Amino acid sequence: MQVLGHTEGVLAALESAHAVGHLLEMADRGELPEDSVVVLCLSARGDKDLGVAADRLGLAQPLISSEVFMAPGEGPRATPAHEDEPS
Repeated sequence: MQVLGHTEGVLAALESAHAVGHLLEMADRGELPEDSVVVLCLSARGDKDLGVAADRLGLAQPLISSEVFMAPGEGPRATPAHEDEPS
C-alpha cells in the first residue's frame, strides 16, 4: 500500500497491496527475471482501508472518509429524520 502510494499516488486496497508486496519480495529474491513484465490488476479502492493501515503503521487516523470518493447514489443511504423517530 505504501509503495504504490509513494511511487504512483494510488491507494490500493489491502488485497492488491499484498499482491504488490509479494511481487516485490519475489524480485528481491531474484525469482523474477530482470526483463520481466508483470501485469497486476488492482481489485478495489484503498481509501476504505486507510484506518486499518494507519493502525498497523502506528499513525493517526486519517481525516478522510471513504464517502468522499463515492459516486452519487453509492454507499450508505441517508435516513430521513422522521424514520428514526418512534411512531
